[in-house]
Amino acid sequence: MPDSYSLGAQRQELQRLGFEILKTDPHTLIAKRHNFYWDCLLTCVNYTVFVRSVDCLTPEMMAQERQSFFDQAQRLNPSPLPRGLQSGNAILVAYLAKRVTPEAQRICLGAPQKYFAQFYLPAVWDHSQGQLFILRQTPYWGRIYFGKFRYILSHVLLPHQPDSGEPRSQLGTFLAIAMILWFGMIFLLIIALMFSA
Repeated sequence: MPDSYSLGAQRQELQRLGFEILKTDPHTLIAKRHNFYWDCLLTCVNYTVFVRSVDCLTPEMMAQERQSFFDQAQRLNPSPLPRGLQSGNAILVAYLAKRVTPEAQRICLGAPQKYFAQFYLPAVWDHSQGQLFILRQTPYWGRIYFGKFRYILSHVLLPHQPDSGEPRSQLGTFLAIAMILWFGMIFLLIIALMFSA
């Protein structure tokens, strides 16, 4: 295990971002946060962040740990709303690695797998190259959320960078306003029909 990573800076950054620290040991940090976003179609996002320091990050390690992260997130950070009912889970994994295989780099840069009302997004700081590997492109599926996910992961992995605030989704804002107007029109139509009868 890397002895150069204490995770102290990551812990402070997560707390600054409003996360509650659930577990900490020399090589792992787990934190949670619940956020309601009006700019994400009025959705509650249940974040569980895992920070891990490792010697060499490989696809096999990532695959082996992924199911464990899903299980721990469900146990440690239960959703106040049923998943899928304006509620979703975001499992964000921040690796601090001495070395990263090219395959693991590609996984962190590539589009994540799709899950129902659930996101899993890994990112890694490769100490040997001094480089951050994180999702660069925004997939159409879930596009209103990925700016927020990148913001959190990049600040956890590079905690001393300037902060301009968590980004808002312009598309999500537009869709939320359209949804509110649509439901408002339906409600007014129902009221009008009730009083005209």
